[in-house]
Amino acid sequence: MKKINKSFYKQWWFWLVLVALAVIALLTVFTMVKNSESYQAGKYRVYQTKITSVKSNSYYTWLLKGTTSAPNGSKIIVTPYSQSNLNYGFTAGESVAGAGWAKVSNGKFSVVVDPIGITNSVDPKSGDKTKTSILAVTNYQKKWTSPEISKNILKKAGKFGYTTLVVNGAMSRYIKSLSSKKKTTSSSSSSSSTAASSSSSTEAFSSADYRSDITYDSLARNPDQYKGQKVVYTGEVVQVLEGDDETDLRVAINGDMMI
Repeated sequence: MKKINKSFYKQWWFWLVLVALAVIALLTVFTMVKNSESYQAGKYRVYQTKITSVKSNSYYTWLLKGTTSAPNGSKIIVTPYSQSNLNYGFTAGESVAGAGWAKVSNGKFSVVVDPIGITNSVDPKSGDKTKTSILAVTNYQKKWTSPEISKNILKKAGKFGYTTLVVNGAMSRYIKSLSSKKKTTSSSSSSSSTAASSSSSTEAFSSADYRSDITYDSLARNPDQYKGQKVVYTGEVVQVLEGDDETDLRVAINGDMMI
């Protein structure tokens, strides 16, 4: 009797080769997806982030939580997504502890985002939306007080899309109150200067009249407690926000941030 050969697709080795090819294909796709989550940007490695939670807190800022494939210690950089935004290229995020970089820990991170530094207006309205880039970066040695982001990083930022943050009523009212306070202070200073000029008094300035022991955090939390007292702070200007009628300065003071 003549022996009939089985079709090749019925042979065990055919299915073994087919499975091997499928595994190789899956690994290739996985590698491509994995690589798309990060890009080399000069001496930096920029990683995509996924935001899992967006909340507003009592300091009129956003608290964002997210995940990323970036290694532990990678710094989280937050900046406007749109190049037409006045604050594009400047970081608007900080650690939950304040006045420092938010960092990745075990694939997760939390970052506080300042609406003044991320919106495109010195007087944002409730409901205003802003497209925001949130990246994780390795080997980033710039200090948090140096807010201008490396151009190599910005070139890659647009590849990951954006997160939309929405200004709420409390944020809008708070930022508006800052402008009102500045105008009131400016008016008071002008009146005081006029009164001083018309006075025959030649009282000299004395640093002893000013308190330097009050932290900005304490002043911000309990302003009424220090009403009428003279205080002095020294700090570093970390960002200049120019508007049509006024210019705001973001100043890092004793480890805190103020306007």
